Amino acid sequence: LNEFCYKFNRRFFPEKLFDRLVIAAVSYSPDFKSKIYNRSYCG
Repeated sequence: LNEFCYKFNRRFFPEKLFDRLVIAAVSYSPDFKSKIYNRSYCG
């Protein structure tokens, strides 16, 4: 399914792929952020 979506998007929306990638990368919020910054959690 992922391969089909990738090929479909490349075929019909080639100019928007980079913009969508940048938006997805910037808006990503990791769930483990509290584990990174909370030093007492690690021990």
